[in-house]
Amino acid sequence: MRPVIALLTDYGTRDGFVGTLRGVIKRLSPFVDLVDITHQIPAQDILSASFVLAETAPYFPSETVFLAVVDPTVGTSRKAIIARNSWGLFVCPDNGLLSRVHLKSPLEHIVSIENPKYTLQTQSTTFHGRDIFAPVAAYLSRGESMDVFGPPLEEITLLESPKPIHHVDGSIEGRIIHIDVYGNLISNIPYMKAEEGAHAEWILGEKSFSGIKQTYADVDEGNFVAVKGSHGYCELSINKGNASHVLGVKRGDKVILSIKPDS
Repeated sequence: MRPVIALLTDYGTRDGFVGTLRGVIKRLSPFVDLVDITHQIPAQDILSASFVLAETAPYFPSETVFLAVVDPTVGTSRKAIIARNSWGLFVCPDNGLLSRVHLKSPLEHIVSIENPKYTLQTQSTTFHGRDIFAPVAAYLSRGESMDVFGPPLEEITLLESPKPIHHVDGSIEGRIIHIDVYGNLISNIPYMKAEEGAHAEWILGEKSFSGIKQTYADVDEGNFVAVKGSHGYCELSINKGNASHVLGVKRGDKVILSIKPDS
């Protein structure tokens, strides 16, 4: 099988940033397959990038090289790194982008990218995706050992992931950890928690509603619904609507789940 590089950035597609990355890679590794995970991460949103990367990477072929660039502090002293886990190799800035990846599949080996042999000769302070990360990913796809790029690192920047809080009254306080393009609200409450009782009561901002369903269409159009999202967490939605816009909910907002057994 041909090597695979998977790309994730906040570059969007209006400018030439993504095309430049792909050009650098193809020049150095002509036979690699390039897969775009997304280039629509909200600008400079490391937490969103971390979530999307961790939720998509397990479905790629083993030994995939993941090139992830969401880099608000580009050009500063933050490190550029390569990390390996059971899913493959990750090339990215050391700014917390790998936090959820490490949570789901611990990183086994990390190096700092410091060998100028594997980067572009002329480097800007604003486009390390082109000058550092893309060429490094290309060389990795050609079989270079990650150890030739620089010294090992014992630790990297990891951002805290919010965990559900279990209250004495049996309710669970969660947080919205991701909002997808449809406005669906992905919580950090595992779906199995909502299956523990016969009746689920949800409170999200000033809105409350009941139940948990298998599909969005199990409620009438325009109604709120909680479902088991594809990520394994409880997802709060509106059938054929945008829950985020209707409720004005943002990532990090609180959601309460109360389980009430059948009487």
